[in-house]
Amino acid sequence: MTVPMFQKYKPSKHFQERVEQRFMIQPTMLNDWIKGLLQKAEYNRSQTSSRKIYRVNNIELVVDSVSFTLITIYSLKTQETIEDEIKLNPEIASVLNEAMHNLKNRIIRRTSKRVAKLAQENADLYRKISNSRNNKYIDEWYNKISDNNADIQTEINKQNDLLDQIDMKLA
Repeated sequence: MTVPMFQKYKPSKHFQERVEQRFMIQPTMLNDWIKGLLQKAEYNRSQTSSRKIYRVNNIELVVDSVSFTLITIYSLKTQETIEDEIKLNPEIASVLNEAMHNLKNRIIRRTSKRVAKLAQENADLYRKISNSRNNKYIDEWYNKISDNNADIQTEINKQNDLLDQIDMKLA
């Protein structure tokens, strides 16, 4: 069985967010993944005259059959069962590993931008100190450098904590 006229259905923003959140499907893979689900889905029940619930294995999709909109999606499995399935299914594990690797890279880039900004500010302050003929601002500039160094260390620590959490999920 399949969702009638499944090719006409378009995912709502909410549906897309839930697919990424609950099933860790990358936006680039979303359309193919949805198409596969809609082709395999079987009618389960109606919520309203236009809202229908379809099921594929332990996944339920809520669709609006009048506007051809995919409303939401959820799993009937518990979180532990999903984690077990991810460990057993190499395709899911591969997608998950790619998503986590991309997340790690985004975290590193974000931290690098913040640290580079603070480091550039420190370089400018050191230049001011070295070229200064007036001692009036040296203490203030040096204190700002110390504050920036503390902020840099905080950013790096936060990054490392996040990366460690990701690595633990991948293990």
